[in-house]
Amino acid sequence: SEPKSYSITINTSRRSSINNQSTSTKSSTISGLFPKCITPQIIHQLRTYVHTICSQYHSPHRVPYHNVEHAYHVFLSANKLLDLMLCEHTDDKEDQLLLAEDEEKEGGGAQQQLQSPQSKSSTPKHNNNNNNNPRPKFRRATLDSLLDHRPTYGIKSDPLTQLAFLFSALVHDVDHTGISNRQLVLESDDLAILYNDQSVAEQRSLAIAFSVLKRGEFDELRRVLFETTSGGDRGD
Repeated sequence: SEPKSYSITINTSRRSSINNQSTSTKSSTISGLFPKCITPQIIHQLRTYVHTICSQYHSPHRVPYHNVEHAYHVFLSANKLLDLMLCEHTDDKEDQLLLAEDEEKEGGGAQQQLQSPQSKSSTPKHNNNNNNNPRPKFRRATLDSLLDHRPTYGIKSDPLTQLAFLFSALVHDVDHTGISNRQLVLESDDLAILYNDQSVAEQRSLAIAFSVLKRGEFDELRRVLFETTSGGDRGD
């Protein structure tokens, strides 16, 4: 059989149609949403990078699990987790519905108990909703406390950490072959030899992710992400 080739090649055919649909972003769309350094060109490069990385994941037909759908799910879950950690207040309507629900359970349970004063054994389902039950009040107090004093472990004040968290979710399994590291090592696969039998699939994904990011078409994106105080580019 022919030897396997593991040179890093970038598949652009699967993302060309997407990029052709929208090659620019209007300034009015992003004005006020991002810092001034986040220009339409940066937004376009970021989108292109995401499309390029997604195109390097194998299809579900070839790799049943570690495919682009898996990457999509992991990224959305990471984004939701980050959002839950960083948000300070829930939506006002959501709060009102929550409080109304608790008040209804408190008042409704007590009123129902007064109208039909039966034994506890005959109406067990109402005992959990009367005024003597502190759970609804405790629920509101706990919710307010969490919203006002939610720890973010420094992540809220560190945008680069937020980016790294989402970036790792995006690229974590790119070009995964669906074969475990152990099996690649046992078979002396070319990838296992290339990465010295150490975290083979993970190192492969990182190599592709940063090789793509080093391309010239993402120069401005790298400059914004990794600009140092001296104006240098850590990507170089």
